[in-house]
Amino acid sequence: MAWLEFDLDKEKTTHLSQTYLDPEAIRCLEPEDALLNSVYNLHLEGDLVALRDGYDFVGEMSYEIELPCDRCWEPSRKRIEAPIVWHFLDPKTYSAVESRNDDYSLSSYPLQGRRLIFDEPIHDGIVFSLPQPFLCQEDCEGLSAYCDPTVTSSPFAALEGLRFEE
Repeated sequence: MAWLEFDLDKEKTTHLSQTYLDPEAIRCLEPEDALLNSVYNLHLEGDLVALRDGYDFVGEMSYEIELPCDRCWEPSRKRIEAPIVWHFLDPKTYSAVESRNDDYSLSSYPLQGRRLIFDEPIHDGIVFSLPQPFLCQEDCEGLSAYCDPTVTSSPFAALEGLRFEE
């Protein structure tokens, strides 16, 4: 499903601003990914510039995402803003660029006839812009702050009494 399509006009630079507040529209992006179930209020803004062999879309993507903290597993909702540069290339140029496997190729997508289909670039933009690790707050102490004080800090402590028969 083409979540956002744009008909091309080779003669000019076009400003594009699109906001999707409906989570169902975001979940319809291709490729299908469970991560998209956590994305809200997606906004895409930038300039579409005609080039000799395609188009560049240069701008910013912002969205809200709710995920469990990587340390304490508590749900955390954050606003993410990320600069984007996407290259939409004619099929021949795209084939040559795709085989390079560099930063340019990772942000390049094939033209679909006379349309730009933003599904895959938006999906990739979300995945690549997530902070790693995803924390509820910078100083999160992790699960140990919520654990029973009698539990040791080692995640392998429960294995200490384990004995194997010979």
